[in-house]
Amino acid sequence: MSSNCFISSYTLTCSAGIGLAAIRDSVRNNLSGLSDKGWPDSNVETWLGMVDQDSLNRIELTQKWLSRNNQLALLAMTQDNFLTAARDQVSRFGPQRVGVILGTSTSSIGRTEEAYCHLSDTDEFTAEYIQPEINTPHSTGAFIANHLGITGPAITISTACSSSAKAFASGARWLEAGLVDSVIIGGVDTLCLSVIYGFNSLQLVSSEACKPFDQHRTGISLGEAGGFAILNKDSKNAQAILLGYGESTDAWHMSTPHPEGLGAKLSMQQALDRAACETYDIDYINLHGTGTRANDDIEGLACKML
Repeated sequence: MSSNCFISSYTLTCSAGIGLAAIRDSVRNNLSGLSDKGWPDSNVETWLGMVDQDSLNRIELTQKWLSRNNQLALLAMTQDNFLTAARDQVSRFGPQRVGVILGTSTSSIGRTEEAYCHLSDTDEFTAEYIQPEINTPHSTGAFIANHLGITGPAITISTACSSSAKAFASGARWLEAGLVDSVIIGGVDTLCLSVIYGFNSLQLVSSEACKPFDQHRTGISLGEAGGFAILNKDSKNAQAILLGYGESTDAWHMSTPHPEGLGAKLSMQQALDRAACETYDIDYINLHGTGTRANDDIEGLACKML
């Protein structure tokens, strides 16, 4: 990478806690946030990582932007002083020089599910669910830009579980190209029937709490979360540095990794090369760790090959 990109603020909300302090407490106390209660109207027996419903209910949105995903996005942004930090970027650089890149798989599809479950007698959306801004994959990205008054570029990346990681890569390229002076990077996904039944149809969902890389692992535990970071070129207020990133596709299979882990290995090698690092420089690896037989095996193999 020709010059570094810096992270000046970040936050996270998930089933393990709302805000960084709560999540750190959960990590210290070995609390995953997973629950075996299941999802309403679903007959899939599984453990889920659900964000506290009462906290979501306290996030009031106008009808135009109302969806669980947008509620979670705003709940996350109001933690750790992130919303103030994001608005400071808009004030400092101007609304047209700040961008938004959001990674999501579900976007607002849960709200669209609700709409189809409450059709009128003539099989049309009722007034409550006529929301053009919601029934689109870009719903949450557009909501964030609107809420912050950002008029710079705003895009949504939807590449399944790599979506929000790729948002950092795109943000770094925007800064290098001079398209913007600051980027609001985010990743927001909420649970819904499409996700639960979709993963279950692939026979990937475990009826137990997931056990990544365990000899007796039986599959994935799905969850929801919202995380945000501010990426810019300002080193003075940096809390972290983005040294490098890597992206690849092995064109092997839509839902199964290459048996030799070629795509994973290539992307990790790219990240090391961009950061001018060697494998011995790395102290911590945050693996995907789905708890599925194939994915964990291939991730472990890819790391070993490096």
